[in-house]
Amino acid sequence: MMAEFRYGDPTIAKYTPASALAAGEVVVVGDRPYVSHADVATGTLAGLAAGGGVYELTADGAMSAGAEVYWDAAAEKLTLTSAGNKHFGSLTPGSSASADGDKVLALHNPQVKQAALAVPVGGATIVVGSESSDAVNVAIQLVDSDGADLTARGSVLAYLSDDANGDSVAATAPDGGWAIGTDGVLTPVVADKVAQLVSEADGDIDVTITESGADTFYLIVVLPDGTLVASDPITFVA
Repeated sequence: MMAEFRYGDPTIAKYTPASALAAGEVVVVGDRPYVSHADVATGTLAGLAAGGGVYELTADGAMSAGAEVYWDAAAEKLTLTSAGNKHFGSLTPGSSASADGDKVLALHNPQVKQAALAVPVGGATIVVGSESSDAVNVAIQLVDSDGADLTARGSVLAYLSDDANGDSVAATAPDGGWAIGTDGVLTPVVADKVAQLVSEADGDIDVTITESGADTFYLIVVLPDGTLVASDPITFVA
């Protein structure tokens, strides 16, 4: 079934088809369905309607007036199913379908879904666990600028310091090093002192620090804006 133009003021986009087009043919380019208003020979520069027109098309089932509809290229019909199909527009206020094969009027207004934008890391909370068998687990929760836990992976620089304010990198690394416990990724920058950390999809990171002697460290997280977040003392008792 072709898209039969009824009325409106379509926006026209230039296009050179790789194969001949018939008037009323719906042409999917990328994620957008366009409509040809004329027969076009192969390799001929022409214009395709990119949106703004109202067309009569065939529905693949019941659909209500005003419903968002998608172009099913295989069936050459409008459908309510978004998966695997391209957004075409919406049915006009006075148009609906009760069964497969019914004709409907649809406003051509394709909307392409934008990729979700990454949520920047806005802060971090750090919880220091108790020493057990010369090891201390430090849990880091990355949050957004509103203080909510991240819902996507985030990355921060972190280092161990002898100073509670993070004014220096630890002079001596813990003799057992540090490593990821169960959540996240640790990529060394300076062995056992400085690392790039990557969280899980929920913003969680946990790092296990191992030291057999008596020592105290502070884990310092460097946020993307340069702000430092320091842990409580990470204390080891010989």
